Amino acid sequence: MPRIGVNITTNSRAALGSGLRLGADIVTNGNFATDTDWTKGTGWTIAGGVAVATNVGSAAQLLQGMSFTSATTFRARIEVSGYTGGVCQIWMSGIYSGVEINGNGVFIAEVTTPDPVASFVLSLQGYTNFTADLDNITVRPIL
Repeated sequence: MPRIGVNITTNSRAALGSGLRLGADIVTNGNFATDTDWTKGTGWTIAGGVAVATNVGSAAQLLQGMSFTSATTFRARIEVSGYTGGVCQIWMSGIYSGVEINGNGVFIAEVTTPDPVASFVLSLQGYTNFTADLDNITVRPIL
């Protein structure tokens, strides 16, 4: 199954490819303005406008289910700051993107599902005492 992962420090169109067309963001409360819409596993909290991971291990998840009409390829974008250690894997609809959050910066992951999906789950799974702040999370279909 195709998957693409990259850690970049800019979100410029030059870095992402000038011909890329993205649909509307399907994440609710990706800026963490409130402590709603996300399911938080052990070690995850939402405070001060960010998702806070504190020594997250054992695949504890921060996740959100979303609805979408018939897409197969999705791009997630996550801003990370305050990183002090550990790893967080980016999963989408049960598919590992191949991207691990392991520092500060902007992390982008893409997955292609085998068939168009009407529901979608973004899952951020911490391992090895992952500690960082996550913000401005988006998931957009690639058109």
